[in-house]
Amino acid sequence: MPHFMYKARKPSGELVTEGIEADSSVAVARRLGSMGMVPITIHEESAGGESHAFFERVTSTDVIMFTRQMVTLYKAGLPFLSSLDAISKQTSNPALKRVILAVRADVEGGSTLSSALSKHPKIFSEVYVSTVLAGEAGGVLDQVMDRLVTLMENEAQTRETVKAAIRYPITVLGAMTVAFFVIVTMVIPTFSKLFAKFGQDLPLPTRIMVGINHIRQNYWHVILLATAGAIAGAIWYLRTPRGRLAFDKYILKFPLVGSIIMKASMARLAHMFGTLSESGLPILKELKVISRTIGNRFIGKEIEAVHGAVQEGNNLASAMEKETDFPPLVKHMIAVGEKTGAMSDMMVAVGDHYDRETRVAIARLTHAIEPLMTLVLGLALLFMALAVFLPMWDMMEVMGK
Repeated sequence: MPHFMYKARKPSGELVTEGIEADSSVAVARRLGSMGMVPITIHEESAGGESHAFFERVTSTDVIMFTRQMVTLYKAGLPFLSSLDAISKQTSNPALKRVILAVRADVEGGSTLSSALSKHPKIFSEVYVSTVLAGEAGGVLDQVMDRLVTLMENEAQTRETVKAAIRYPITVLGAMTVAFFVIVTMVIPTFSKLFAKFGQDLPLPTRIMVGINHIRQNYWHVILLATAGAIAGAIWYLRTPRGRLAFDKYILKFPLVGSIIMKASMARLAHMFGTLSESGLPILKELKVISRTIGNRFIGKEIEAVHGAVQEGNNLASAMEKETDFPPLVKHMIAVGEKTGAMSDMMVAVGDHYDRETRVAIARLTHAIEPLMTLVLGLALLFMALAVFLPMWDMMEVMGK
C-alpha cells in the first residue's frame, strides 16, 4: 500500500506532520477529515524511497522493543496516541516507524489497537494480534501485553539457543556436502575408468557413488523440477487450513520437538487463562480468545471443542478431560481452580511450571543434537572413505598380480 506524508491542522490549531498508508491521496484526505483535521499538503513518497524500503525489515527484536515500550507507557497512564507518538520518534528503524505511524492513524480514526495491528501481518503475527484482542476484551491490555513480551523474549531466546547448538554441526555438514560432491564428480569416475580397463568390478560403496553421479549428470533437470515442485506444494499445503492443522497435529508427535511445543503451548494457555480469569471475562469468551492465541491449530481446535462442551452445559474440568489430550497436570489444576474459585492462581502456577519445563526440554534438545549430528557425520565419513579407499586397495591387488 502506498505511503503518504501529510501536513494537517487539528481542531486546536496544532500543525501535524506525519505519515500514513492509504490507497490514494483522496483516501488520506477523507481519513483526516473524519478525524476532524484540515489537510494542508498530502504527497506520496517517491519511488526511490519505496525502493530503499524494500531492503528495510522489522526484526523480532524491534517488535519486542516496541511492545515493551507500549507496556511501560501504558502502565504509566499515557494515552495510546501519545505512546505511539513517543515510540515513533524514538525508533531508529524507518520501516517500523512507518508502521507505527500507520497504526497511530488508524487508532486515531476510531480503530481498536488489535484491528490496526492486524493490517500489518508481516510484522505482527496472528498470535500477537489475537493476544492484544484478548487484552482489549478483558480490559487487561497491560497485563496481556506484558505476558506477550515475556513469551516473545522466551521464544527469541529459544531460537538463539537452538541456533547456537546446531551452528557447528551445520557448518561441518556443509563442508561434508561439498566434499561428497567433489568425490562423486571427480574422484569416483576416475576409479570407474581404471577398473574398466582391468575388467574388475567396483566395490559396492563406489558403485553407489557412481550411480549417484550418473543420476546427477543425466537427470539433474528432473531432480531440480521435482525438488522445486515438492517445496512449492508443501508451502501451498501448509498455508491451507487443513494443511496447517495436519502439520500442527503431526509436529506434536515428533520426538523431542513435539514435547517442547506442547510444553510451550501449555505455558501460554495457562498464562492467558490466568490473566483473563483475573479480569472477570466469561469462561466461554476466554476459551474463544485462547483458541486463537495458542499458536498451534490442533491445540486450538481442542480448545474450541472444550468451548462447545462448556456451552452445552458441561463444567470446564470434565470438558477438558473429555475433549483434549492435555497433560494431566493441566487438567488437574483446572479442576482444582474451578472448585476453589482460584483459577487465576492455579493457572499462574501451571504457567510458571511449564515455562521451566520448556527451558529444560530445550536444553535436552540442544544436548541431543550434537551427538546425533556427530553420528550422522561419522557414518557419512565412513561411507566416503570406503568408496575411495576400497578401490585403491583392490587396484593394488590387481597390479600385484
